[in-house]
Amino acid sequence: MKSPFDAANRRRQRDELLHEIATGLWLTGAALGWAILISEGLRLFLGFGGQP
Repeated sequence: MKSPFDAANRRRQRDELLHEIATGLWLTGAALGWAILISEGLRLFLGFGGQP
């Protein structure tokens, strides 16, 4: 016999999975953003590129 909590447990598991996916995507975007920011700062600081 099904427990009355089965649907709630499935919903909670689905929500946790979606939260983990969203967190992973957010952290990946944040890491890429910082990498771009640091690399562009170093490029400008070291004098590569920019206006001739």
